[in-house]
Formats: sequence, C-alpha cells, structure tokens
Amino acid sequence: MTRHDWTWPLGGAAMEQRLDSAPKCFGCSAPILDGDLVLRDHGDWHHVRCARILTSDKQVRESRGRQRASEAIMTRSQERLTRAARLTDESPAIVCVICLTGIGSFAELAMTGSGATHLRCRPAQSA
Repeated sequence: MTRHDWTWPLGGAAMEQRLDSAPKCFGCSAPILDGDLVLRDHGDWHHVRCARILTSDKQVRESRGRQRASEAIMTRSQERLTRAARLTDESPAIVCVICLTGIGSFAELAMTGSGATHLRCRPAQSA
C-alpha cells in the first residue's frame, strides 16, 4: 500500500449501521463497524491493524527476495574467485617460444616475429 485516500473513523453519531450492510475489511473480511479506525486504499477498506500487517508482510517478502538475490550474487562471485585461483594453479596457456616455460602474466609477455616470449627472453633486435 503506497497511497491511502484517507484515514478516518467510519460512521459517527448521526450514522446507524447494520452488520449485514457494513463494508468488510479487505485484510480480515470482518465487518467495519461504527467507530473503527480504517484506511481506504484504491476503493478497498482496511482496518488500520490489518493494513499494518499487510504492509509488514509485503516488506518481509521484499526483504527475503533481496536477501536471495544477494546470496546469488555472492555465490557467483565466489565461483569466479575459485575459477581465478584454479587458473593461477594450472600451467600457463602461453609458453615462451625461446625458453619453453610458461608466461605467467601479461606484464611478462612480449610478441616477436617467432611468437610469444618473456620480456627477458626477447631478442635484442626486437626491442
């Protein structure tokens, strides 16, 4: 419930109300009696206490949804970290064509006419 038309006690001294003709609360289906504090939201009548319960329930559902979304994000992040850790433990995908050892990072990589090399293995004329 985001917008209420008004809050007011239903009835009054000049108004008599029969139980069978009384509007019913949208939340609990109980009749709204003379003197009850009610909310009217888009044409639906709610006892104030019922409106608070409905609002609280909605907030709890939204909070749980956000919690599940956060847990999913954390799980995906953990999976990425695990994959990254495995990559550093595995043999490198790029091998130096001169010394035939793995090139561990892009900072060590140099491209020459004969292929990928370490910066330290790169021939002097390629500099």
